[in-house]
Order: sequence, then structure tokens, then C-alpha cells
Amino acid sequence: MNTTIRFTVPGAPNAKAKKLTVLNGHARGYNDKATATYQNLVTLSAQGFRPDRPLGGPLVLEVVAVYARLACHCRRAKRTGALLGGWPEGRIPKDSRPDFDNLAKSICDGINAAGLWEDDARVFDGRVRKFYAATDEVPHVEVALRPAGQGGPDALTYLASPYSDLNPAVREARYLVVCDVAAALSRRGELVFSPIVHGHGIAKHGVLPIGWRYWQSLDLRMLAACDSLTVACLDGWRESDGVQAEMAEARRRGLPVHYVDDRGNGIKEPRDAA
Repeated sequence: MNTTIRFTVPGAPNAKAKKLTVLNGHARGYNDKATATYQNLVTLSAQGFRPDRPLGGPLVLEVVAVYARLACHCRRAKRTGALLGGWPEGRIPKDSRPDFDNLAKSICDGINAAGLWEDDARVFDGRVRKFYAATDEVPHVEVALRPAGQGGPDALTYLASPYSDLNPAVREARYLVVCDVAAALSRRGELVFSPIVHGHGIAKHGVLPIGWRYWQSLDLRMLAACDSLTVACLDGWRESDGVQAEMAEARRRGLPVHYVDDRGNGIKEPRDAA
């Protein structure tokens, strides 16, 4: 089950800014009024997405902050209506203040108060991006929060499947089935890399070896770049040296392992898959 939480905070992003005061001879920090107001807005925006139990374990946080375009981004040619200065209609990367870490802290403190997670210390991986708005949007912040290994919009799935056989007809048939499986996963919005779909045509056209030993270096490098492993449980997957090696490597790396049938439908983990 995908437990990714997504919500939008309306209005201009506001980075955390603390002020100092002296109390009983000790300096203490406190949020200024704008920071406190914005953190309350983050909390209100997140509360409707609070899970039954606060998320625990290692979490991944992605923040996209969209700011109002500058005046120089909006000037247009009177005759053509095109933007002057070569600026795009879409978002423009913002490489100026506020610092991205202060923005992240403002979002995290608001999420803490909303009870989405146990604590912001649970975030082990995060990304903050700042943009000036596209011409057709208003300032806001997009937040995505998910458990590690659940995948995000850019998560990459490695599709393992049996291939090698002395009979060329068997290899061709397996290749075609894996194409169907990869297509089914792609239609569901997954980013998929299949070593069989990638390598079949190369091996066939270039008269290259078909065995795991020849391809394992490339395949394991690609697996290292992926976020999860999906095993297509076709005839011969248990006996496949390549599939078993890929499963072992995925578990060594702590990647989640999923199983699908020959149509790309998810199935329970086979009892003898370990």
C-alpha cells in the first residue's frame, strides 16, 4: 500500500526566522510573528492528511516552494506577447534567499504540530527545491512525505525476470512477456528498468553472450541505482541465476522486493522466494 502523504500549503512560502531575547540573563530564541503564523498554516494544511498512527521509521521528505515571479520575469513584447529576456512560461529555479534549510525547518515544525510523524528526526532523506512560479500559477508549497522504500514520483523499479535458455524461441517468448509486464507497470505510473528489455535486442543484433555472467556487471550497477526490485514470476524464475542474484543483492541493499505475475499484477511473496 502506498502511504505517501501529499498536501499543499497555500500562499507565499515563509522560511523559519528566529529572534533572540534575554530572560534571566540567558539568551533565548523565539519565532517571529510571521514564522509562527506560517507554521500554523502548514499545520492546518497537513492536519487533514494525518494517518491513524503517526509515521515512524526512516522517512523521505520532498518540498517544492513556489514564489511569486519577479517583475523582470513578466514583461512581454507588445507585438508578439512573448516574454522578454528569454524567460520561460514555466517555473524558474530560484537561487536566492531564503536558505533552503530554513524553509525546510518551517515546514517540519508545522508537520510536527499536525502529528503526521513521530518526530522530524525520523527524516533521513530530504529535498527542497525553490522556484519562481509559472505564469499560470500562484505561490504555494508542495509537500510529499513517505516511508523510505515506498517510492516517489521519481522512484525507479528494477524488473527482474528469467531469460537465458539454449532455445532462441524461449528467449524470444520471455522477452515479449517481460515487455508486456514492463508496459503494465509503466501504465500505472512506475518508472521501470528491465535488463531483459534493454539487453535482448543488443545481444541479438550484436551476437553477444546471453548468460548472466556477461551481463551481471551492468545489471548490478543498474540495480544499485534503483529504489526497489520487482520480480516477474515467470516459468523458470526460481532456477534463474540472474534473478536469484538480483534478489540477493536487493536484500543486501535493503531494497523492497515485490512480485508480479505475467500480466504485471501484484501477487503475494512466494513461500520459497527467500
